Amino acid sequence: MNPFEKILRPPEVERIVDISARRGMRSSRGGVGLSSARRREIDRVRRMMDTSSAILMSVVRSYPNLDSIDRFYLDLLDSLADRNKLKHSLGALSWASTTIRKIKREIISSLRQTSDPVEMERLRNMAIARMNSILRRIEPEINYLRDIYSELRKIPDIRTDIPCVILSGMPNTGKSSITQRISTGKPEVAPYPFTTKGLLLGHMDLGNFRMAQVIDTPGLLDRPLNRRNKLELQAITALKNLPGIILFVLDPTETCGYSVREQMNVLRDISKTFSEKGLIVVLNKKDIWIDFPDKVRETLAFLSGYEYTEVSALTGDGIDNLIERIRNLLRSF
Repeated sequence: MNPFEKILRPPEVERIVDISARRGMRSSRGGVGLSSARRREIDRVRRMMDTSSAILMSVVRSYPNLDSIDRFYLDLLDSLADRNKLKHSLGALSWASTTIRKIKREIISSLRQTSDPVEMERLRNMAIARMNSILRRIEPEINYLRDIYSELRKIPDIRTDIPCVILSGMPNTGKSSITQRISTGKPEVAPYPFTTKGLLLGHMDLGNFRMAQVIDTPGLLDRPLNRRNKLELQAITALKNLPGIILFVLDPTETCGYSVREQMNVLRDISKTFSEKGLIVVLNKKDIWIDFPDKVRETLAFLSGYEYTEVSALTGDGIDNLIERIRNLLRSF
């Protein structure tokens, strides 16, 4: 599951200062005399600085240990953010939280030793100034964590402990229809970096109380990889780290708008990129093959050396056989 699902977005520096100051002043104790004044100022400083320190540490603790998360999510992190900058930013917030608490102890110690109300007020204002200075010092890091928050939270919830069936192929070849055919229930749309439509995420019953995830990747695994930028390739690399197999959907009728040659070029790219995974080539739209005999023959000639399965996502013809082939490939997972 997405390890960044529960991360917190830090408030802006001005907001942290405002929250801390209001909580500090709200805690003012009553009473008259020197002892009451001292207790009041100590209480104000303690509450104010504990609040700002706690806000910072709550953000730090909401993040997972970046050295122990699954490789899939680590690759996605690298496609969305600068991992070293993220570590630095979290470290800066942790340092600031610790430093603010240290300053709090110093100020409270000074407050306990003074009998001058004017000096007490000066020390409280000093605490506010030093807290503000620390927060301003880490403002770039706070802003960076604010900037990447939404992208990290949108990473899809994909389990990395069960096998995946990842669909690939040119647009309009029928990937989404096949995803729906082999999935139990209705697949859900999950956001994913660099795919405008997001992932289509479903589940498949493998029998013996085992499940697989079915993932359609519109806009990602449907073009030659040499037309991808560095960040898109990083998002594709993340998929390589998921356990499972690739289903490449090919349209021999070319009604998808792409020639068989173009589709075969993408197939070669995918089979090379995901060479460590099992691969099933799915020839779709069997219900209209009769209208395109020459194209079908050309496709079968191109597929020499590839194992393939013939289906019609529209009618369901061949889907049971496809499901059985998937189950056989995934028995070892």
